[in-house]
Amino acid sequence: LFSGSRKENKILCWDMRNYTVPVAHFDRECTTNQRIFFDIHPSGSHLITGSQDGKILFYDLQTFEKVLEVPAHSSCSNGVHFHPYLPYFASSSGERNFPLIGRDDETLSHETKDCFPVEPKNSLAIWSVAYRMEKLQEQANK
Repeated sequence: LFSGSRKENKILCWDMRNYTVPVAHFDRECTTNQRIFFDIHPSGSHLITGSQDGKILFYDLQTFEKVLEVPAHSSCSNGVHFHPYLPYFASSSGERNFPLIGRDDETLSHETKDCFPVEPKNSLAIWSVAYRMEKLQEQANK
């Protein structure tokens, strides 16, 4: 069983026969209340997770070691998911951004407040991992 919580920098791996102590943990940056998802490859060989710093992290589930780190997005990489049978995965990014207005914002007119747009940094990416996953599978089988 794998679990990851909000404001938790680790994804925990549990053995349900002894659930008092996790078997392993997988590091990621997650210090906000935003949900950051993870997924397990359909073969069961790898775990993939997003990270608050925009990276996508791959972990080998046999050795519990990080095998790949991809700087994928300019904002929080909050969603990742493997395709069920093709060598692709999808990742998404985005977070709410609010304009910073000084303490004396009462003095700003309504029109002036509307002049502080915040550019969204939301994105969706589809990644091909055919070569990389084959190499990772070969390493896992050794």
